[in-house]
Amino acid sequence: GKVAAYLSLSGAGRPAQYGIVCLLLLATIPLVNFLVEWNGGLTLPGSLAPVEDWMRSAERDAGQLTQAFLAADGMRGLAVNLMVVAVLPALGEELLFRGVLQRLATELTRNVHAGIFLSAFVFSAIHVQFFGFVPRLLLGMYFGYLLYWSGSLWLPVAAHFLNNAGAVIVSWLVASGAVATNPDEFGVGEGEMLYVAVSVFMTAALLYAFSRTRKAADGSSSRQAVRER
Repeated sequence: GKVAAYLSLSGAGRPAQYGIVCLLLLATIPLVNFLVEWNGGLTLPGSLAPVEDWMRSAERDAGQLTQAFLAADGMRGLAVNLMVVAVLPALGEELLFRGVLQRLATELTRNVHAGIFLSAFVFSAIHVQFFGFVPRLLLGMYFGYLLYWSGSLWLPVAAHFLNNAGAVIVSWLVASGAVATNPDEFGVGEGEMLYVAVSVFMTAALLYAFSRTRKAADGSSSRQAVRER
């Protein structure tokens, strides 16, 4: 009966939390690139060669579809891509996977961490891109913990939008020649493990800082309740 409350849409979150989400978008670039490269290089045993061939074929099809979306040029094409690739998935997928599925999985397992993992697992699997499964699984868990720590679905929606919109804008800038270096290459070249290590450290520190914002807010609410009593 209370849809907004059920989907955790009642609260908007705190400004500091959105600031940390923006910083995380930048801090995770080398780490995500490294994980994508590592996951893409995995191979199955020889006995499962037909399965691997099917998985790679599905991966190529998904990649071609993505490139078809991103191929549009001009400001109008950019606007359409942002709507299709960033706005709609951020709202639709977060409402489904974090707003509904994560809640149901948490209630089923009676464990919030298990609920976050299960919803992220389905989130990654349903994309049918197996050689990007691990990075997308971790991305889904990141969105899940944003909801858990903030209590607001608007935080994972914002993070999902920024993640997808960043990819769309960078692809558009690279295609138009506005930027010479593709950020997707950071952390995957020789001698760039230092960038990955720094990215891991910064990501962990920012996630910890985000988790503390929830605890600080809870503590402030408790003190206010005591004063009111």
